[in-house]
Amino acid sequence: MIVAVSFVVMVVSMYLLAGRINRYNDQVDHPAFAFIDLTTTAFAHHNRAVELSEIEIEGESKLHIRFGDKQRDIDVAIEPRYQLPTLFDRHSDWMKLLYFADRSEMTFKQFRQGVADGSIEPRLIIVTRTPFGFEPIKEKRFENIETEEDWGWGEVRRDRWRFDFYEFMPDGEILQHEPKRFPESGKSLLRRQNYAKLKGEPIPQRGEGEIEEYTWQFGAALSVSPRAPSVTFEKQALRGSGWTLPVSAGSFLIMIVAFFFAIAPERTKAPDQAS
Repeated sequence: MIVAVSFVVMVVSMYLLAGRINRYNDQVDHPAFAFIDLTTTAFAHHNRAVELSEIEIEGESKLHIRFGDKQRDIDVAIEPRYQLPTLFDRHSDWMKLLYFADRSEMTFKQFRQGVADGSIEPRLIIVTRTPFGFEPIKEKRFENIETEEDWGWGEVRRDRWRFDFYEFMPDGEILQHEPKRFPESGKSLLRRQNYAKLKGEPIPQRGEGEIEEYTWQFGAALSVSPRAPSVTFEKQALRGSGWTLPVSAGSFLIMIVAFFFAIAPERTKAPDQAS
């Protein structure tokens, strides 16, 4: 009896849960950006020549960009550890040159075909990742063991990564967008908020300038991140699940436990042993 009731409750609650998730996905309008990683240092975009090269100015390594008659020098954020054959091989852990566009309702194959035949005009950007580009917004958890700013700590301290975006505009300008910070995970933010509640302090919110999910900056930043960002809680369909999620999960567990009790063999007492 308990198995049957919990099964019915589980089916009904899961059906309602699926309906809420489906309504959420129908209501939100998240563009699906697709990216093409370019590996050539000289080509044309918007009828202007694009060239990338490595230079040195006053002993500092730079990435030199030329777009038509415009030029820009970008600091090399991470010096190459190995002399690999191409510019993109040497700097792939902090810099990418990308085509991208919104490919909503298209497969990636259709997107690539559209870029190739000219029916889709992609945007061209350079994204860079700079370790220790921002001051930390969280408490210093490694204060007694953290050493100077080297490669190892630069890969670990994701909260201090800085992402810069340079876009090659149709008017010939090289537009530098606002720099963005690596997003704090939902668990980390919730932990800081709960700690502040216990101490009676103001509830902390996300730091200004964080990369937001479902933006093109988010997808571009992933291409130069050695580790994908953790899931945030703000834009998840399950936030609107209400009672359906705990009820479906609880009824499933009750059904499993009741089922095993129902099929368990009866216990038999051992015959009394003669003294």
